[in-house]
Amino acid sequence: MTLGGVINWLQALVWILIVGDVLALVVGLAMLISPRHLDQWSRLGNTWFSTRNLLKPLDTSHDADSIMLRYPRVLGGVLLVSAVVIVVKGSIFANAMGTVEGGRLLAQFFTGVNWASAAWEMLWASMMLIILLGALAAATIGALSLFRLDILRYWSDAANRWVSLRRSSKPLEVPRYSVDTMVRATPRVWGGVITLLALYVLVMLSWFARGV
Repeated sequence: MTLGGVINWLQALVWILIVGDVLALVVGLAMLISPRHLDQWSRLGNTWFSTRNLLKPLDTSHDADSIMLRYPRVLGGVLLVSAVVIVVKGSIFANAMGTVEGGRLLAQFFTGVNWASAAWEMLWASMMLIILLGALAAATIGALSLFRLDILRYWSDAANRWVSLRRSSKPLEVPRYSVDTMVRATPRVWGGVITLLALYVLVMLSWFARGV
């Protein structure tokens, strides 16, 4: 990314922060001018939406291994042949095109990204390595499907131990209103604090935006 692009992103970030700070200033002034409406606003803002209920359909295990391992020899043959083809074809392609040429090819595909040639060459080498490791993994699974299905089933059982994200996120799904209670007790004080902080941040952001 060029220096001009970085400056553009920085300017956009500053303006987003300014908009958020203006909203905070409005909230602070509202707490100072009309604190009696704070309970109504807090009820509207404290409407609880449980992410656990939204994620429930995604947190269900589906056993695909039993279907894939129903015909292990067919699966093993397909994986083994595919892995051999990828390794052979990939080796021929990698030998015909070196790292330098591969980096140039990637740079031509992504013309909008201004990276150094060494970065493109490293990316090309990493892609070749990932493809090779994937082919070797497919060949291993294919060989196990053909000759040692018991080992493959053991690996499948070990990898399919279900870890529920909903259960681990359950402590985060408890509403806590201690901060709201404290703010409601002294709304004008907190409104003044928010207003002063918002004004200070707004002045600093405006000064910074002029210099960018």
